[in-house]
Amino acid sequence: MIHRIVVVSMLSVLMLISVACNKHQNQSIVESNKGVRAYQAQLYYRAEKHFRKALDFWNDNDTAHYYMGMLFFHHFKNVDRGIEHLLKAILLVPKDPDYHYQLGLAYMRKKDLNKALATFQKTVQTDPDYYEAYFRMGRIYLKQEKWNDAQNAFRKSAEINPKYERAFDELAELYYRFEKFQAAVDVLNEAIRFNANDVRALNLLGLIYLNLKRYKSAVDVFNQAYERDPGNDQVVFNLGFAYYLAENRKQAVRHLQKFISRVKGKAPMKAMQQQAQFLIEKIRDELARE
Repeated sequence: MIHRIVVVSMLSVLMLISVACNKHQNQSIVESNKGVRAYQAQLYYRAEKHFRKALDFWNDNDTAHYYMGMLFFHHFKNVDRGIEHLLKAILLVPKDPDYHYQLGLAYMRKKDLNKALATFQKTVQTDPDYYEAYFRMGRIYLKQEKWNDAQNAFRKSAEINPKYERAFDELAELYYRFEKFQAAVDVLNEAIRFNANDVRALNLLGLIYLNLKRYKSAVDVFNQAYERDPGNDQVVFNLGFAYYLAENRKQAVRHLQKFISRVKGKAPMKAMQQQAQFLIEKIRDELARE
């Protein structure tokens, strides 16, 4: 009888512990949900307060650790603390691709490319369609001068999501760097087909046409870029230069003068401003000799 009473008492204690644990977990989830809403509203310090409470109630709340990692990494500029929380989230839920992806970004911020690459590889193992991870892998391969690996990673990213213009642009720039102009043209035309407003792709395509001495095609493409982003100083200069090479001097002078008036006083544009002024003077000399 005494033995039975002891067993019953032990069961009662275990049930009470279980109830208490469930209560703490539920309270943690409630605080975590409040934290997510605050985070989405960009109320980051309020979000941190809720996530800290969530972890006080239940330290195995992976969502709270994930968002604490995001807060420290992206908003509080404490990458190491961010990594600690992201690693804890991954330990609790190893197959969440977002957890791995954000950890990879944190390692990139620390310039630890090998850890970042391994983490992005883990991301695509857990989710083979995670195109942003392939893009980041491509960026790392570029830094490591592994050109073929970079090309394959950018291509894979673009194949998964044809509307992800950054992958197309990086792939085209890689081809452009190695003077594979036709391959770059093909990639950029594909990018523009999916996103006609990709000014970066249009601008690069125009530069490639200049290299191929297809000056009228360059003018057409730069005009498209200018229509979509008339405030882009680089496009204005390129359009003026393309008009010059296409022997449309009037339009060349017009756009080069527009460029000079825009960038006056901008130190990073000083060299291009001098080049634009040189071209204008050259055009005027040519007209004077005719």
